[in-house]
Order: sequence, then C-alpha cells, then structure tokens
Amino acid sequence: MIRTSVIAAALTLVSGCANVIDITIPLTAEMQNQSQLYHFKTPTWRVPDSVYNTQLSDIYAISNAQVSSREHKDGESKITPLHEDIDEAQVNLVLSMLNGDSAYFIKKQQVMTEQTFSFALSKFQQAQIDVTCDILSKDVNAQHLDKNGDALDRETTSEQRLSTTLSCLINQQDKQWQLTLNHGAKQELQVALKSEQQAFNVSGVDERIALVQGQQGIEKHSFPDFVQPYAGLNVFKDQQQLASISLVGDPKIWLKDDLTEDAKQVLLAASYGLTMYTWLDTEWDR
Repeated sequence: MIRTSVIAAALTLVSGCANVIDITIPLTAEMQNQSQLYHFKTPTWRVPDSVYNTQLSDIYAISNAQVSSREHKDGESKITPLHEDIDEAQVNLVLSMLNGDSAYFIKKQQVMTEQTFSFALSKFQQAQIDVTCDILSKDVNAQHLDKNGDALDRETTSEQRLSTTLSCLINQQDKQWQLTLNHGAKQELQVALKSEQQAFNVSGVDERIALVQGQQGIEKHSFPDFVQPYAGLNVFKDQQQLASISLVGDPKIWLKDDLTEDAKQVLLAASYGLTMYTWLDTEWDR
C-alpha cells in the first residue's frame, strides 16, 4: 500500500498534468532498433484461469494457463517485550495516544505462502513449451499484545516480507530449462535461467521511465531516485544483450532479431512466467 502511494506520487512529480501513456524501462539503442517487441496483456480479473491465456503475436500464444489457490502455513513465532523492538514501539506510542491503550509485548509470527501456476507457449496453435512454476514467500506478521498477552482491540497487526522465491521448469521438447528468482529484505535480486547445456545471464533493472504525451510528441521522464522497486530485467549471453523485459506499466519483452527460434521461445516463456509471477504476487519486491 505504501509503495503504491509512493509510485503514484512519483508519477505526479514526473508528469505533472500531462497524459502518461505507459511506464517502462530504458533501452539501449541497439535493443530499440534491432528487436521484436511482444506485449503481455494484463488481465483485469484474476479468475478464471483462462484470463492468463493470450495471443502474443500472429505466431505465438499462451494457452492452458492454470493457477492454484494459495496455501498458508504458520512457521516460527516469538513474543518479546515491546521496548526491545524500536520500530514497533514507535508505532505503539502513536496508537496509544490515539486509542488510550498501550501494548506491552510484540508477537511475531512467520507465515509461509505457496502457490503454483502453469501454462504452455504455442506456435501456430501447436504447443512448443510447457512451463510449471512454484511461488514460495515468507512473511512475518507483527501483533501488539497487552500486559496479559492478549491481542489489543485496536488494529495492531503489520506484515513484512522476508523473502520470495520463484522456481520454474521450462520443458522445451527434449530440453529442460530452470528459471529461478530469489529476493529478500536483506538479499539482492538473483535471477537465473539455465539448462544443462547453456545458461543466460540475467540482471535486474531498477530504473523506470514514464512515457508522457507532451506538446511536441511523446516525452520520456525519469522517476525520482526514491522509487526503487525492480522495474524489469536484462538478459545476456556471452556479454551480448538478447532481451529486455519490462515488468511495469504494460508488461513487455524485446527480443533481439537475430535470436534462434529455440532461444526466442525459451525467453518468451520465461518472461511470461516472470510476468505472471508479478501479477500473482504483487508484493514480491517490497
């Protein structure tokens, strides 16, 4: 919620009263001039599963999308005196002034959440790649307790994301690829896409730009430095950039024109898996 407000405020700063057409990531001149662009249409609803099926081009389509329900499991819990947690003590001070009560203890409960999804990448209506993914996130819920160890009547529960993991198996005929993403409160983003025979290098992009309709045409406005959530990914092989993936605004991928058909299909499937992941777990990078 806070991050959404920050981004909304940033949009106001970069665009003023102008019309924002899209939010995206910066591209190199080579990627902009020598690549094919594919858009991933963001579904308005999250049900039924078929909302994730979409036509990517005259050639490629996403089909057979399936999404499981979320499963929650409690992990470790710990109760400590509130004064030992400076951040929560400050929150309690404000709430106690507003509500006339005060907490004595803080209970922190870890919660693991798991969800799976799958889809197929088709070419001319023939399935070429099957993708199965698993999302595992770990959060900690903090709750204020009174001196008897009971929950206060006021709303005192907060949530913090500790870590997120995405694991995908990408089956391409006789070859299997693995896509993994790891991110945490104290961990930099790590993304890997590899098979037994080869691997791509994937790096995060934290810079985002707003495409604004100005008086002289479309203008590019950079976001302020305080807007930090990851905006996309760049994919390389042997120091040559092969793709750029924008996970913000209208999700999309640019694929270099000279890619082999197999590489193009793998990168399309992987990028759609990453995009579905951001749709299903909107808090993955907070």
